[in-house]
Amino acid sequence: MEPDQNGWPPVRVNKRGHLVIGERDAVDLAREFGTPLYVFDERKIRAMCREFVGAMSGSGVVAYAGKAFMCRAIARIVDQEGLNLDV
Repeated sequence: MEPDQNGWPPVRVNKRGHLVIGERDAVDLAREFGTPLYVFDERKIRAMCREFVGAMSGSGVVAYAGKAFMCRAIARIVDQEGLNLDV
């Protein structure tokens, strides 16, 4: 799926009209875990990390801005995908 005119990925909606995040129904997630709830698609995050690193192709450093959002899971992904961490 191509990004919209602002570069954002397209929003996915299932047959019930619910937002889908990482193959999961957002309403089901809210019922299961309660709200407020932060939900991230790990596969999408990893793909974006790889895209940024690949675009630099050895000519620079890619750093994740920890002030955007930081938790252990994000720090682990950043490390595993070879990005630096800006804090």
